[in-house]
Amino acid sequence: MNTKEKYPAAWQFFGAYYSEDFVEISGGAEGAISDFLSAVNDEGKAELKRDIDLILQEGLTEEGLDSLLADIGCMYYPPDDWPSSAAWLQHILSRLE
Repeated sequence: MNTKEKYPAAWQFFGAYYSEDFVEISGGAEGAISDFLSAVNDEGKAELKRDIDLILQEGLTEEGLDSLLADIGCMYYPPDDWPSSAAWLQHILSRLE
């Protein structure tokens, strides 16, 4: 099973909201999350939360997590602004609450 099939909501979120021009579109990483939250319903939020939970439960190394994020279309590199990619994903989860 590929990442698009395994994490469809995450694939859609990261590919759409963290594409190569996300800074120009959303103003940065926080803006991309805010744009998503204003565009989707509760079901869409729940689907993304489920996928991020699954990703975090994979127990990947930081390198593995960065590779997975790139694989699903995320053009943002969280360790530039966060202690780790896992910490950034936890932050996204908190914004989905």
